[in-house]
Amino acid sequence: VADARSVFLDARPRRWSAGFLSGAVGFFSANPFFLAKVRLQVTTGKPDPPYRGMLDCLSKVGRSEGLSGLFRGSSTLLIRGALLSAGSQLGYDFTKTEAKRSGLLSDGPVLHVVASVF
Repeated sequence: VADARSVFLDARPRRWSAGFLSGAVGFFSANPFFLAKVRLQVTTGKPDPPYRGMLDCLSKVGRSEGLSGLFRGSSTLLIRGALLSAGSQLGYDFTKTEAKRSGLLSDGPVLHVVASVF
């Protein structure tokens, strides 16, 4: 029978991949909102801002620059999000596995909160 540590070590590539993929998809799909946020921040305080808000910015960028304009810069954001999520997933799973294995905490809400903080 395998102990918890070897089970964790065997599953690391899958857990890392799951975090990487979910982070990539999440950050890629959020890219238009990050783009609009940045454009709105840049024009804040200007006498005649080109956008009235988030939806106005998204629609103007979509009409003038097309779909590719909404996803400009997405490769950098995608890589950042994928790596961040993959690392977080590994850290969470490792902390949870070790806390349960050592008998520090039993499975439940406290363990999940502790694992998500560390």
